[in-house]
Amino acid sequence: MSKKKEYPGYLLYFDQMQGLVESCTDEELGLIHRAIFYYARDGKEPELPQEFRMIWPSIRRKLDEDKDAYNEKCRSASYSAAVKTAKANGIPVPDRTVFNSMYDKENGIARKALTEDEFEKKRQAALSMLENCINGKI
Repeated sequence: MSKKKEYPGYLLYFDQMQGLVESCTDEELGLIHRAIFYYARDGKEPELPQEFRMIWPSIRRKLDEDKDAYNEKCRSASYSAAVKTAKANGIPVPDRTVFNSMYDKENGIARKALTEDEFEKKRQAALSMLENCINGKI
C-alpha cells in the first residue's frame, strides 16, 4: 500500500461564510479562519468566543464530511490500484472489506466496521493468501 496521503486542505462554502463575512470584523474573521485552519489540519477543537460557538458545529460538520469524502476517494483509488496490480500479476483480487480494513489501519483512519480481533484474523488470512500466491501454491 502507498504512503499515507495527507489531507491537502479544506473548503469554505459561501452559504456558511456569507453571514460571517457581512457581520464580523476583519479580526473576528481572522480568528474564525484560524480556528477552521487548525481544526481541518489537526482535528483539535478551537477555543472560540461565545458569539461564535453557535455556528461552529455546522462548520465543523462540513469540514468533517469533506475530510471523510477525501479519505474515501483515496481508499477507492488505492483499491483500484491494488486490483489492477493483482490482475496484472495474475494473483487473486483482494477482498474489498479486507483491503479497506488494512488501508484504514495503515493510514490511521478510525472505522468501527471491524474489531481488532476481526481485523487481525482477516489480515492474517490475506497475508497467508498473498504468501501462497507468491510461492505458487494457489
